[in-house]
Amino acid sequence: MPEPVGPPRLYYMPRTRSSRVLWLLEEIGEPYELTEIAGAERQSAAHLGRHPLGRVPVLELADGTTVFESAAICLQLADLHPAADLIPPLGSADRARVYQWVMFAVTELEAPLFRWIRELSEGTTESAARDRFTQAAVAIASALDGRDWLLGARFTVADVMCASVLQGANSREMLRPWPGLEAYVQRSESRPAHARLLPSPTGRAAERRVHRAPVTPGFDDARSPSSVNAVSTPRARS
Repeated sequence: MPEPVGPPRLYYMPRTRSSRVLWLLEEIGEPYELTEIAGAERQSAAHLGRHPLGRVPVLELADGTTVFESAAICLQLADLHPAADLIPPLGSADRARVYQWVMFAVTELEAPLFRWIRELSEGTTESAARDRFTQAAVAIASALDGRDWLLGARFTVADVMCASVLQGANSREMLRPWPGLEAYVQRSESRPAHARLLPSPTGRAAERRVHRAPVTPGFDDARSPSSVNAVSTPRARS
């Protein structure tokens, strides 16, 4: 696995799927840089070159390679930082289980959960999405029975993905039928790396962990009336 030659840059917005990537970056504990992209900036030519749909998160590696989709970003970061011990060796059975649970997070947990939340806001009483999420919740609760993490005592990128999805359900008290999942979310949120993501008084994720640096004005950080400037913030080592 080639070693990273410089800090990655994450293009992000607070309170989006970017948060799970920020969490993983804090678990890794190496320097990284942040650029917040909001409003019309997401449709700029520069950002569309990073993500064809103009979304976040997007990770830019030191060689200029960009990666989008939070699951893909998290897996790549875990691979690039083996010393963080967030992903098992390539070809191992445990590696396959990490892939399994990362995919499970986005297909079986997140997709029906988001539909169920939307249906609740619309007053829907009978929900196929709720039933599908229930099946997935039962499955992961069973996998966690008697374990702290999905691979047992070892915390991995799979836990970042699954716990980050379940946080959304837990914050809405949707995990009450599964106290084991509530406890899993609580364990995840008590990790020091996750605690560093708590919002500052200004509402910016990781504010207390980074040094804010000015951005040279340019096309990519153009301001729109409904957004703030893209902000480049190299993470300070503690």
